[in-house]
Amino acid sequence: MTALGHISLPWIAFARTDRNVKLHPTFVAPPAWAVQYAEAGLTVLLPSFVGRSVTEFNLAELLQIETEMIDLCNPQTIGELLFNCWD
Repeated sequence: MTALGHISLPWIAFARTDRNVKLHPTFVAPPAWAVQYAEAGLTVLLPSFVGRSVTEFNLAELLQIETEMIDLCNPQTIGELLFNCWD
């Protein structure tokens, strides 16, 4: 399991490590110890959120470069957008 953190927002999600996490993240439920991240002020994102369509996300929270990458890289899910599958 890999913890993925957003570059500018205090958000974290977890992905399986049996695939190339950077290119094709498969998001999983956070482990029990993820509560420590929440206690430190991070928002622990669930697979049900990061698996949603990009069209369901309020882009106003993102950096300008991230919104520009949507047209260029065409991420399909919120997780792909937030955790930069195109890097």
